[in-house]
Amino acid sequence: MMSKKCKYALKALVRLGNEFGKGNLLTGDIAKSAHIPKKFLELILLDLKRGGYVQSKPGAGGGYRLVQEPKKIVMSDTAHWDCKEMPKCSLFLAVFLVLPLVRSFF
Repeated sequence: MMSKKCKYALKALVRLGNEFGKGNLLTGDIAKSAHIPKKFLELILLDLKRGGYVQSKPGAGGGYRLVQEPKKIVMSDTAHWDCKEMPKCSLFLAVFLVLPLVRSFF
């Protein structure tokens, strides 16, 4: 079974992937749209930042964004967050193929 942290990390990555190239997203906006507790999301985003998947920008116009294109992010690379069951596919494919399957866990 997928951990809550793993599920929320996937949801946050998918949300950021959907907005790739459109600017930064605020933590509160991600939390609200993905139905993730904001404090928990903040910790997850820090892990994603340490892992090199997202960048953050403080201040006006700040927030989080993916470091690279969604299709270049391989979901199985997220194993260091205790996401061993993450599919071996790109985030791009996860948005269209895997996410509908993962939603059944939520």
